[in-house]
Amino acid sequence: MELTKHIVRLGPAAVELVDRTMIELARSNPAFRPVIDAALVGAPDAILLVEFRRRGRGRPAAPTGGFSSR
Repeated sequence: MELTKHIVRLGPAAVELVDRTMIELARSNPAFRPVIDAALVGAPDAILLVEFRRRGRGRPAAPTGGFSSR
């Protein structure tokens, strides 16, 4: 959660913490399992989803490069 304050400074449209319970519920749903299995590496306890939106047709609202997973 420490890194969340740095992400919020970038002005995302949404930030959501998805815990293991929700990840496992998604994996148990046949419609979502392929997406979850393709998007996640291993079995994380939680994931942080960050959504950015474009302003008009130009540049993204915030820089999206330079992030790394921990």
